[in-house]
Amino acid sequence: MAQSGSLTWKMPALLILLGMVFFGSLLRAAAFSPRSYDWRYNVISSLASPRDNPDAWHIGQGGLIVTGLLLVGLNPLLYRRFADANRGPLLPASFLFLAGAILLALTGWIVPGPHIWGGRHLHEHLAQFSAVCLGLATIFYLLCLLKEKLFRPGQPARIIAGTLVIVPLAVLLLSRLALVVVHVTASAADYEAMKKSLWCSLALWEWIGAVCLYAFFWMIALVHRE
Repeated sequence: MAQSGSLTWKMPALLILLGMVFFGSLLRAAAFSPRSYDWRYNVISSLASPRDNPDAWHIGQGGLIVTGLLLVGLNPLLYRRFADANRGPLLPASFLFLAGAILLALTGWIVPGPHIWGGRHLHEHLAQFSAVCLGLATIFYLLCLLKEKLFRPGQPARIIAGTLVIVPLAVLLLSRLALVVVHVTASAADYEAMKKSLWCSLALWEWIGAVCLYAFFWMIALVHRE
């Protein structure tokens, strides 16, 4: 069954706007960072922090808020894309995606800092919960795609879709697990050294995950059902 005409143009248009807002605002904020911003080691939240980016933190903050709101608008389009035949994985995908989008908007709204609303590092916690929800939603949306006839075993689209979702999530989980194992079994010096390594850099996998997630939803927008 072909996609409706409205979805054919609405989803790509929204994704273009989403990419411009998210990547554009963060790149702009990074250009004003007092220190040379290294995406491999500096988390995205530092671009929205008055302490780390005093001249342009509001650009990063606004970008995160608007990105979250645009993802809220993308959610019903994704639901309509799969509503005919994939209600099993679609319902948790839609719920988790909406939760992740709202949490991302709240992440941008709450300025990073040590004490906010009586809680320590509330911004960071919201960002982590948002990433978990969006990551799980992406897995369920991958299941929706894999159930379609177009994604038969061996076809390049199936391999690309799985790679965009599974590989970054698997590597991120392995790096976090490795940190836990080293923390338990090795010395404090070894743990700190590994924590500062590129392999365990949370910032690196934040950016890779964002790019892969964006590319994956472009696949959803462009690949039509049979």
